[in-house]
Amino acid sequence: ACEKFKVPHTSADLHAFFSEIDKDDKGSVDIGDFTRNYVLQTGSLLDSMSRPIRGTYHEGGVEFGGPVQEKLDRQEREVAARHAANTAAFEASQSRSL
Repeated sequence: ACEKFKVPHTSADLHAFFSEIDKDDKGSVDIGDFTRNYVLQTGSLLDSMSRPIRGTYHEGGVEFGGPVQEKLDRQEREVAARHAANTAAFEASQSRSL
């Protein structure tokens, strides 16, 4: 998946990832535990499965709704606000150093 999506990685990165999701070193992952606890900025796999579809786009894609989507939207707005604040602070520090 890392190669397919062109995500930079090393074998140490992959080992750390698999060590984290296979804590008992059984060589397999409990799918229930994985779907509940493996979370990205877009939520967990279980979150994706529990979002009701509000509508579809003629060009393709869907619009999700419901409480899970509202939570994800709120988290996305918070991340965007923090990113904007960090960018502004960085640019201000760069302009002072010139």
